[in-house]
Amino acid sequence: MAKKRTIRLWSIATPFGQVASKLGCQNTQKFLKFVQNAVGSDYRVTTDNRLLNAAEDDDRGGRTDDAARAREIEKTLADDSVAAAVALRGGAWLIRILPRIDFSVLKRRKRRIALFGFSEIAPLINIASQYESVVAYHDLCPAFLLPGMIFHAREDVERLYGEQMAADEAMAFGRGWAMGKFRSEFAEFFRDAVSMLEGRGSSREVSGCLVGGSLTRAKRVSVVGGNLTTIVPLLNSPFAGAIEPAKGRWLLIEDWRESPDRIDRLLSHFSLSGQLSRYEGFIVGTFREPDGDCAEAAVRALKRHLGSAQPPIILTGDIGHQYPMSPLPINRALTIHPELKKPGTRRRISIRPNWPELAFSN
Repeated sequence: MAKKRTIRLWSIATPFGQVASKLGCQNTQKFLKFVQNAVGSDYRVTTDNRLLNAAEDDDRGGRTDDAARAREIEKTLADDSVAAAVALRGGAWLIRILPRIDFSVLKRRKRRIALFGFSEIAPLINIASQYESVVAYHDLCPAFLLPGMIFHAREDVERLYGEQMAADEAMAFGRGWAMGKFRSEFAEFFRDAVSMLEGRGSSREVSGCLVGGSLTRAKRVSVVGGNLTTIVPLLNSPFAGAIEPAKGRWLLIEDWRESPDRIDRLLSHFSLSGQLSRYEGFIVGTFREPDGDCAEAAVRALKRHLGSAQPPIILTGDIGHQYPMSPLPINRALTIHPELKKPGTRRRISIRPNWPELAFSN
């Protein structure tokens, strides 16, 4: 009988432990059983209990287990029995440990590994995606489902509830609505991840609209990037090659709780490095600040920094710190399909990975 492949659950940025109770799982064993039921009997679900339940202290560097987290990542990347690693939560405290990880273990892998994560995990998946043995997905860390759903319900309370509410009532409604769906949505994320692993693809598709440049025919491209705040530290670092412009390469940017002036400053890092104008195109996901959406402001800032250059820019509400969110393969070929343009509207775009090419069995 073939040995079961492993799905490894990572708690390598902000610890996950406290979130498990909100799923109705009072200990690690119950949490693992819950995820195991979601992924099915063909896989074995594992985690490191100490990392899952690590203490966090914002005033003292967040976590004190940097060496242990680096070992966890390196060991997972080297283990051919692991089919996928899912970062349960983003948040903070990961980027500083990247120099501790020997990514060259990926050269010796005999089978593919899929990595899932975004936010603080974005630098890690971009670095790992440079290796042929890795299929990395810019996809939500499933713990984000809860704040994402709260924000979604608060903003769309009239459609979901049937009438408008005061701000404090809308927030209370959002919390209740999200908590009612959190467990089922968390399980559905893992079922969808298995579908991607096995080459059937995701039920969460990516589409958007063209807001800059020209795109009149289907184009085969690859995409790097992700959360703008966390990928900027890769510039002029030993890992800069993970996000450098290249033939056919587009840059994905999105962010959470950043104001337009902060977005402009972050984009300045790219423009001052000389890299921004060398990407062949851009995908702009959601940009949210406390007062609401500022994605259009991010597009305007991007155009200012690009100056006379006019590469295609796609704006999508399907990628970023939000609910619902769709996955996007990093540094793997995908096809951008422009649709017929209706007069007076922006051209609609669909973004389609070739899912069978990404299956872990290949």
